[in-house]
Amino acid sequence: DKIIYMIDRGWIDRVVVGLDYFDSSISKDSPIGISSKQVLDNILKIKNKGCNISISSVYVNDYDNKIKMIEWALKNDIRIKIIEIVNEQKFKSTSKEFIQLENKIKDVFGLEYKKNKYNEIDGLKDNKKAITFFHSHCRIRECDICKQIHLRITASGKMKQCMYNDEDDIDIKSNDFRKKLIKYINTPAKFY
Repeated sequence: DKIIYMIDRGWIDRVVVGLDYFDSSISKDSPIGISSKQVLDNILKIKNKGCNISISSVYVNDYDNKIKMIEWALKNDIRIKIIEIVNEQKFKSTSKEFIQLENKIKDVFGLEYKKNKYNEIDGLKDNKKAITFFHSHCRIRECDICKQIHLRITASGKMKQCMYNDEDDIDIKSNDFRKKLIKYINTPAKFY
């Protein structure tokens, strides 16, 4: 209701909803929360208000669950973002399981794939972006790409370049924040 209120006033024009389970009494990987059905109903309400809405879901080797989500999203013309698990471990490539998922989904739904400027895969259906596969930039240390996408602000008021390192954090409450922000923007990403 709060989001609908803000959409009606023109304060919000884009919403991304996290959804872990397509059909569960709790929609997220959490001990409390609302049902998947309620989340899906809310997504349709938001879409019917004319707001750009998409779903984000982390892939945890839950192929059948993701298939149901993708079927629903395609049927309702809602973009879905499938995210590879992010952690600080370093590897040379995207996980084999995530690449297998991309390949299976392409065949099952007859999608055309294109790599976007952030080295991620967009799945097109009828020339419209229907799915994006977000591989972990952290896993393969694409810090330069990550810096172009994310601006993270912590609850303690720190701007972070990297989730796994505090070396370049900037205190957004400091008097010289603007100067530090300009320096941050103009400095190439560090690879951790």
